[in-house]
Amino acid sequence: MASNPSAYHLWFLRDLLVLILVSPFIYTVMRSKPIAWALLGLSAVAWFLYSDVVHARALFFFLIGCYGAPHGVRLPVCNRWQCGGALALWLAFMIANVAHIMTIGHDQPVMRNLSILSGLFAVWI
Repeated sequence: MASNPSAYHLWFLRDLLVLILVSPFIYTVMRSKPIAWALLGLSAVAWFLYSDVVHARALFFFLIGCYGAPHGVRLPVCNRWQCGGALALWLAFMIANVAHIMTIGHDQPVMRNLSILSGLFAVWI
């Protein structure tokens, strides 16, 4: 996993296959809520600190799914005001990130990660 695949956009499949191989261990560890929360926190910090490392992003979202499955986590149903607020938050993060790119010349990793999180939440609900 030290190098990217020839077709770079296939990094997700490579990381997913590796995570599937270690998923029995991850499932066993994620059944304990305190350990699960600690791993989720550590993976979130790793994703925000090392946002250019795609392995950290894949691990973070995989752990979210691994936590939700055995603990019966369900996404809430929102009304139209909550959905509209989530979409507005996503657009605000996206506009701020684009403005930063246009001003500085590169994106701001924390803003990009916040826009990914808020976008997933806004689209999912």
